[in-house]
Amino acid sequence: MSAARPLAKPPDPDSMDHFVHLHGSWEDYERLLAMRGESSVPRITYLEGLIELVSPSQYHEIDKTRFARLLETWAEEAQVDLEGYGSWTLKKKRAKRGAEPDECYTVNRRATSQRDRPDIAIEVIWTSGGIDKLEVYRKLGVREVWYYERGTLKFFALRGERGRESYAEIPRSELLPQLPLKLLLDGMQDASQSQTAAVRALRQALRDRGGCPRIGAYSPAAGFGSDPSIEVETIVAALRQSKPIAGRDQPRQRSFPESQDTRSVAARAQLGIVFRRQRSTAEQRRYFAPLRR
Repeated sequence: MSAARPLAKPPDPDSMDHFVHLHGSWEDYERLLAMRGESSVPRITYLEGLIELVSPSQYHEIDKTRFARLLETWAEEAQVDLEGYGSWTLKKKRAKRGAEPDECYTVNRRATSQRDRPDIAIEVIWTSGGIDKLEVYRKLGVREVWYYERGTLKFFALRGERGRESYAEIPRSELLPQLPLKLLLDGMQDASQSQTAAVRALRQALRDRGGCPRIGAYSPAAGFGSDPSIEVETIVAALRQSKPIAGRDQPRQRSFPESQDTRSVAARAQLGIVFRRQRSTAEQRRYFAPLRR
């Protein structure tokens, strides 16, 4: 399955991406990368002796930038920790593969070395043809590949044992399952709308619907993090385990285990703010009643 929105085709052939295909060794591929230097074009892909050089069209670059801005706006509003790496050159000599995605991200972590890999690689398809990017990313170990093609967004997840991996199409991202596909594609649809206007509209739509259903995890060292798998209920359950203390002449309070520091108080306050914004009054009473005893 995929989320789709029909968009108009490019107005003329000059708007197409331009491809050049060569046969060459890994050393030839490395030399081409060195000759290009720090420039972002052409983008160079290598697959078992086949070298592809792509000069993206203006339309391609507009779409990939717009998509990245919308995705990052959602991540900011949803408190999801996305680390962007742009067209990071990913290569693996032993596998005879190299690629440069339009955009790529890690989720809830940062890349630790050049040999690390992004969790998500995004490819904007504006002109048909070219190397099978899934076959390239398969042995590079990228967990998810997203294809955006003129209003259609498809997700592919890496499956299988090491050495026998393959990509399977999935209905939505498993790394970012709460991603609002309709809102994201709405922002991509109207070509007459500026990127900034699309970002503003997405931000307002997210806030109008009450924000996002999950918030990050709390740790004493870092405060609230951005693990989307930790729900409000989990944090409340942890707060319930704190030990109450009460004096004759003072209101009952709650203390926290020694492993937690005073940020726990701030965490509880922040939790209350986010929780009140997202839950009904009845739900608030149900969850916070045990904390008031």
